[in-house]
Amino acid sequence: MEYPEAFYHSYHSQKPICGVLAVAIAAGVTYDVASEACKQAMKDIYPNRQRFGGKTTTPQRELAMKRLGVKFERTNFETKKPKFIDVVRDFEPGVMYHVVTPKHIQTVLDGFVIDQGKRERVEAWHSANKRVREVTKIVGKGW
Repeated sequence: MEYPEAFYHSYHSQKPICGVLAVAIAAGVTYDVASEACKQAMKDIYPNRQRFGGKTTTPQRELAMKRLGVKFERTNFETKKPKFIDVVRDFEPGVMYHVVTPKHIQTVLDGFVIDQGKRERVEAWHSANKRVREVTKIVGKGW
């Protein structure tokens, strides 16, 4: 699991683009393609929004992934809100997941977490104790 083409770590690391990055990684496309898909999904779902700054919502990410041919299953943890580290322990090996925590989304695969900040092991990740809102299992596509 690597960063997509056209993702410039020095430029993107402080921007609110975690959802676009998650879509790009799941679809196996460049950052620019994923950004355009998320932008178009935003226009379709929220027609009154004027500009796309990079922040995404779950329906927007799901629509963008559908259009890019990604198959996924969403699980809602909202009633329990378990900790990130506890949820990740139950993940199947070799399967990619998107994990939504308050105001952030991370991609997890085989014990590694990746977001716009960095890629590292789940145990060493700085936000391992955050509460999980939802998990999306990526069933198939370009990664």
